[in-house]
Amino acid sequence: MAEQAKIDQLRQDSVALQKLSVDGTWQAGAGAPVDVVSLIDGSVLMTLSGASAGDVQAAVRGRAACYDGRRPRAAPAACKKVLHVIADRIKAEVLALANGTDFGFAAGVWTADLSRAHRMVAGIRAGVIHINTYGGADNKVPQGGVGQSGNGHDKALRALDKCLDRKTVWIRL
Repeated sequence: MAEQAKIDQLRQDSVALQKLSVDGTWQAGAGAPVDVVSLIDGSVLMTLSGASAGDVQAAVRGRAACYDGRRPRAAPAACKKVLHVIADRIKAEVLALANGTDFGFAAGVWTADLSRAHRMVAGIRAGVIHINTYGGADNKVPQGGVGQSGNGHDKALRALDKCLDRKTVWIRL
């Protein structure tokens, strides 16, 4: 449930109007603000500053200056902070979509990062979770779901544990 608390907190945080990096300076865009909307409930996740055609041209000139050495690129630490915030918001949205149903029989996660797979398995409410594969059924492994899909488990001795929600995880490396 700690994961759900993080999701709820991210969704409640108000995000100020973002600025654009235009020709090496941070400034408000000349275009109309653009709302980024949640696919789950339509709530506004953040508001981005809109860019005019002039802003876009200046940003392209600024990018070219970074690549040809006229201006240094952003420090790696600054990029890392931005990427972590974006990754956390994406993960929260993915878990909210995956768990936003009354049913939880099976789920699938596709990733090359085994640590990320384990973190997602911990946050997903489903009885069977496939990592980089689908299928892989085995009669010695319990199978069942959670929520409205959790009317018991079948197969193997674990099927007797009626009071527990078990997860089965299949991973192809």
